[in-house]
Parts: sequence; structure tokens; C-alpha cells
Amino acid sequence: MPLEVTAIMIGVEDLARSKQFYGEGLGCTIDKDYRNFVSFNLGDGSSSLALYEREAAAQDAGVSSEGSGFRGVSFHFIVPSSEAVDKVMSNGGIVKFCGSPVRA
Repeated sequence: MPLEVTAIMIGVEDLARSKQFYGEGLGCTIDKDYRNFVSFNLGDGSSSLALYEREAAAQDAGVSSEGSGFRGVSFHFIVPSSEAVDKVMSNGGIVKFCGSPVRA
């Protein structure tokens, strides 16, 4: 049986801001919405995306939420223009690194 990823969970510092970014900025449909957890339906054939308050996620896992540095994960949302970037970012995104535009 092939491996299927049914959900991707991200621990976030600011759930309201992250919810706004993924919901309004990227257009993800909210599936479940709780006090410290929200999940998005990303469409048929795709994994769901869950956002969980970092402290609560760490507590559930039985580990400390403290930590620093790169954790080996990155997420990419590729758009066709700088105007599209501006539209997405106007809903709570933060650019940590801006790469060079790729020309076809």
C-alpha cells in the first residue's frame, strides 16, 4: 500500500493570524475550527492542513515548546507575479526570505 499523508500539522505562535493567512490569504477552506486548533480542507486527493497553538501541540506531545533554529521544514506557495505575492501577503504573511524570480 502506498504511503498517504492524511494531515500536516503546524504548531504556530499566533493561531488567529495563521488562520487568516491560510484561510483568506491562500484561500484554504476551514474544515474544523476550535479554540486552539483549526484544520483546512485542501481539496480532493490532498492532505488536510492543521494549525495548532505551539504550546498546546508541545504539551500534547509531552515535550517543551522551547527551541530555536531551523527545524528542517519549509513550505512553498508559488505564484505567477509579484502582485499575487502582495495579495497573499496582505492577509497576515511574513516574508522571511525572498528568492530571485525564476524566469521560464
